[in-house]
Amino acid sequence: MEKSIVTKIRKVSETPDIVYNLNVADNHNYYIEGTLVHNSPNVVLDESSLIDDEVYAKIFRMLGGSADNFIFEIGNPFNRNHFLDSWNNDKYYKIMIDWRQGVKEGRITREFVEEMREKFDFGVMYDCNFPEEDDLDRDGWSLLFPENTITSSFRKENPNTYGEKRLGVDVARSGGNYNVWVLRTANYAEIIGRTTTTNLMDVIGTTKQLAQKHRVMDNNIYLDATGMGAGVYDRFRETGWGIKGINMAESATNKDKFINIRAEAYIRCSEWLNKGGTLNKDSKWLELRHMRYKTRDNGKIKIISKGELRDKSIQSPDVADALMLTFTRPDSNIFVNKKLEREKKRKMQPNYR
Repeated sequence: MEKSIVTKIRKVSETPDIVYNLNVADNHNYYIEGTLVHNSPNVVLDESSLIDDEVYAKIFRMLGGSADNFIFEIGNPFNRNHFLDSWNNDKYYKIMIDWRQGVKEGRITREFVEEMREKFDFGVMYDCNFPEEDDLDRDGWSLLFPENTITSSFRKENPNTYGEKRLGVDVARSGGNYNVWVLRTANYAEIIGRTTTTNLMDVIGTTKQLAQKHRVMDNNIYLDATGMGAGVYDRFRETGWGIKGINMAESATNKDKFINIRAEAYIRCSEWLNKGGTLNKDSKWLELRHMRYKTRDNGKIKIISKGELRDKSIQSPDVADALMLTFTRPDSNIFVNKKLEREKKRKMQPNYR
């Protein structure tokens, strides 16, 4: 039996972590989850939508070695890619199991569905809808805060707020960026400060002044403690203020779903607005339009970085980040929107369609 010596094993760049290229003599064989699929007659792809188009094309090509073959693709419609092409291809036998089928089969309840309806990814995970073309940019980033969601949350005057007060502080990293202070309760957020000073002592003084004015406990002050913010955080701790310093790269509470705490916090923010959270009427909130997310090949959600936004000629979203910081820890009180509760009950009626 002739043997081939593996000369090199390397990760295939720009592809999922599970794909490796093995150089064997002059041939190239692809291993996925440890299984050689070169010239395999049958292929099953789990979460096919998360597989890169180029990798998918190479996997698909492997079916050509056998006339009797099939490919079985399973997944949620995260992206408008090869998975959407397969769904629209008449040659495929297609099965869609959305929340309606789940309720019909008794695997989930309508009450559960109505609770999940407020989640940012309900359309993909439960309605099984592919993202709209306008919701995706050319790099595959999905819109997180539609403009109508932002503007419909605007309120001219401070409503009857309730719940604990949180203060988010985003410290400017360089010239042209802003230091921003956002105050949030359980149902309302407002921009209460915005400066371009690079003097960190001024940032500390303003933070203390705003916290005292609005009666925010020091342990409810959330500050980005990376970059320039690290010095501000250290100084606060030296003076006995127990503020929360947040490292945006730290692990999320739900490590299986989010790449880091920043992604988890932005998703919480999105869901808060969907539940009925309100904002003071200010055009600066429209920065939220630029925040986008992507589901990575490992299934974890990532939020577009400031560097990636700069590459798109978009300024640093300082206001958006200050609001996001107030969501880096779960709210301690339950947010209840009476209007939405009434709508939920109406939808749960037997004759609702």
